[in-house]
Amino acid sequence: MVYMEIVILIIGIIQGVVFGIATNQIIKNKGYNENWFWWGFFFSFLAVIVAATKPDNHPNQQVVIKPEIPQESPKPVITKAMSSNDFADKVDINSPIHITSWKIQKENDDLYLYIQFLNVSDISVSAVMFNVAGFNFFTDNVKVDGEDEFEVIGQDYSVYPGMHETLKTLLPSKDIRKVDIKVKKVCFSNGKIYESDECKWINTKQKPLEDRYIECVREENDKGNYYSIIEQDYWQCVCGFVNTGEVCRFCSMKKDIASKFTMNQMADTYDKYLAELEQERIKEEGIRIEAERMAEIAERKRQEEAEQERIRLQKNKKFRRKITAICGSMLMIVVIVTVSIVFISKSRKYENDRANISSYIEEEEYDSAFNVMISSDNYDKLTDEFGDIIWEKEKELDNSFMKDSFKHAYNADKMQYIEEKARNGVCYYSINTDETSESHYSETEYIYAVTSDQSKIKLFERSAYDKKGYVFIEGLANKAFEDDFYDTIWSNGWLFLSVSIKDVDRSGGIYALKYDEDKNKAYEVKVTDETPYNSYCYLKMKDGNIVISLDQNLNNIKESRKLKIFDVVNGNVSDTSYSKLNEKYDSDIKGNILIMCEE
Repeated sequence: MVYMEIVILIIGIIQGVVFGIATNQIIKNKGYNENWFWWGFFFSFLAVIVAATKPDNHPNQQVVIKPEIPQESPKPVITKAMSSNDFADKVDINSPIHITSWKIQKENDDLYLYIQFLNVSDISVSAVMFNVAGFNFFTDNVKVDGEDEFEVIGQDYSVYPGMHETLKTLLPSKDIRKVDIKVKKVCFSNGKIYESDECKWINTKQKPLEDRYIECVREENDKGNYYSIIEQDYWQCVCGFVNTGEVCRFCSMKKDIASKFTMNQMADTYDKYLAELEQERIKEEGIRIEAERMAEIAERKRQEEAEQERIRLQKNKKFRRKITAICGSMLMIVVIVTVSIVFISKSRKYENDRANISSYIEEEEYDSAFNVMISSDNYDKLTDEFGDIIWEKEKELDNSFMKDSFKHAYNADKMQYIEEKARNGVCYYSINTDETSESHYSETEYIYAVTSDQSKIKLFERSAYDKKGYVFIEGLANKAFEDDFYDTIWSNGWLFLSVSIKDVDRSGGIYALKYDEDKNKAYEVKVTDETPYNSYCYLKMKDGNIVISLDQNLNNIKESRKLKIFDVVNGNVSDTSYSKLNEKYDSDIKGNILIMCEE
C-alpha cells in the first residue's frame, strides 16, 4: 500500500511539471512576461485552458503611409487606451491609419462594434470610413442588405499623429460575432482624402526571442522581445512594430541596427556581444587591478606621510614641552619677581605711610595723619595701629572747626587772625570788599586759601546782588559766607559747606572745596542743588567718606530717602541707601561714624 502511494505521488509530480512547463510556454508565446509554471503545476488542465484563452499581449503595430499622403507639421502625440478582446494580427502598410483592435459588446438588446484605430500619418485625421465584413461563430459571412460588407463612418474627429481613437457603431445584424475590417477612406484636417486602392496586409506575428538572446537585444533596445524581420518594402522591429521607414515609429530603433537581430544574424550578433562582454570584463578587470595597485601605492604613501607626520608631531611635542618648560620657568620667575616687587613696594608703602603717620602725630598734625591713613592701601593695618589716636584728635579738630565761624579780615595782609584755623597746611578765610556798606548784598565777598608759605589763592567770589542775579567767576558757583553758613565739616582736605541764600529766589546747596598745595590747584564739587533738611545733615565716617542726608536728621538714617556719599579720596559723589551703607560698613554704620555734624 505504501509503495502504491509513493508511485501515485511521483506520477502526480511529473504531471504537475509537464503542465507547469506547458502553461508557462503558452503565456510566453502570447507575449506575457509572467511565470505561470506553478499555476500549471497545481491546476493542470484548468491552467492550460485559461492560458490558451488569454488574448495576445504583443505590442500594437504602427504603419507608415505612402509618401504621397499630404504633409502637415507634426502635432503633439495624444494616446488614448481602449481595452479589447482581440488585438490586430495584421497591418495594412499602405493605409494612413492602423486598426489596432476591435470588439463586439452587447448593450441592452443591441450589439455594438468598437473599432480602435491609430493615426500613423503626419496629419490630423477628421473622418474615417471602413468596409466591415461580418461573420458568425462558424465563420459564415453574414450578409447585410444582400451585401457581403457594410460601411462604417466616423466623423468630426481631431485625431493627431500617433493618437488612438475609438469608433462606436450599431451592428446591422445581431448574428455577427466576428468582423474583418478594411480602411476605405480617410479624411485629413487639411481636406485631403485618402482612398484605399489596394491593401497590403502584413502578418504581425513574430517569433519571440530565446531567453539567452534577450539580454543581448535589450542592450540596444529595452523593449526588445522578438526577432526582427527585414523585408524589401517593410521591416518589423524587435519591439513588434511594423515600419516602412528607416526608424521605428514606436521605439526609435534604426533599421540597420534592428537588422542585426534577425533569426539569421542573431547568432553572430550574440557571439560579438559575448566577445564585447569579455573584452569589457578584461578591461574592467585591468582597471580594477590598476585601481587596486594605485590604491596600494596611495595607501603606502599615506602611511609614509602619516609616519612622517607622527615623527614631526613628536618632535614638535618635545619642542613645545621644552618651550613650555622654559616659558613656565620664565613666567614663574616673572610672577615671583612681580609678587616680590609688589610685596616689597607694598611693604615699603606701608612702612612709608606708617612713618609719615607717626611723624604727623608727633608733630600734632592730625589732619595730615588722618588723610594719609584713609588714602593708604594699608588702611586696615594702619587703622588698627593708629586709628583710635587719629580719630579722637579728628573729632576735636572737626568740632572746633565747625563751631568757630570764619573771621573777617578786611586787610588781606592780616594773617594773624586766621593762621590758627589752617588745615592740611592751608588756611581758608573770607572777606568783604565794602566794610561800610549797610546792605549785605552790596558787598562783594570772596573766599581765599592761604598756603603754608603765606601765598593767597582766590577760590571764588560772590558779586553784589543785582537784577541779573549772582555773577559766578572762574566757574565757581559755591558761595559760603558768614550767615550763609549753616554748618561745615572737614575730611581729607575737603571743606564741606551747607549754604542758604537769603532773600533771593534761588536755592542753595552743598558744596565741597579743596585746595591742593602740591598741585597748586583748587577743586570744587557741587554735591547737590538741594538745601539740607536741617543742620544734622552730615556723617563723617572712619574711612573719611561723608554721608549726607537731604530729607532727614541722620539720627533717623533708616528713614531717609535721599542719601548721598562723597568719596574723599576720588572726589566724587553718588546716590546711596541705608541698605547699601549697611553692606559697605559690614552692618555697623554707627560703629563706623567718626562724628555727626552739629550746628
